[in-house]
Amino acid sequence: MRRFVLFAAAAALALATGTHASAQLFGPKRPPAQQQQQPTDMAATCAQLKSMPNSPMTYDQCIQMAASQQAMQAAQNDPSAMRPGDEAMTCDQIKAEFAANGGLNVDKTQVAQAQTAGQNLIAANNQVEADARAMQARESATDAAAAAAGMTPFGGPAAAAAQAQSVADQAALNAEAKQKLGPAQQQAMAATTNMTSNIAAQMQANPRQARLVSLAEQKNCR
Repeated sequence: MRRFVLFAAAAALALATGTHASAQLFGPKRPPAQQQQQPTDMAATCAQLKSMPNSPMTYDQCIQMAASQQAMQAAQNDPSAMRPGDEAMTCDQIKAEFAANGGLNVDKTQVAQAQTAGQNLIAANNQVEADARAMQARESATDAAAAAAGMTPFGGPAAAAAQAQSVADQAALNAEAKQKLGPAQQQAMAATTNMTSNIAAQMQANPRQARLVSLAEQKNCR
């Protein structure tokens, strides 16, 4: 489901950027349907998030995302949206009809929120990675000092102190990662959920557009 969600979010951002939006929409192929969660499994899958430490999304976000996915799939498979010769359409023909039908519209406020959320998540991740590298450097120096001390009668206590410091540093890093990454992940997921719901609603209202997106995915149009 995650890869499908990322596709939807990427499509939403691309559609909001202007004249090249329809071309950018037809990007990475979505995973085959058999790899996606079935609707009957979604409630149980989402319920598992409630007990998952540092879950990347909430239960409600998961349910909303699942509903959007099902709505998109239903729109793409709507018989009323299918036309004779669809399978023979080229990517250029698909894009042309998609654009002629008005494409899909995404609220600019949602796009700005998603962009900000993505930037915040990248910044938080970079900071945690930088702190992790600094911790590794400190531990390497401490380990070297402990190894040198091991050649003396005080080697045992020095090694124990180094180990205790390593455990404390790792616990501090984990706490920092949770504090910095958690809110950033939730912000990014909320923005993605809102855009995906927006796209799903538009596809339900215009199944032909959903059908064209499906054809573009099948043909790996770019």
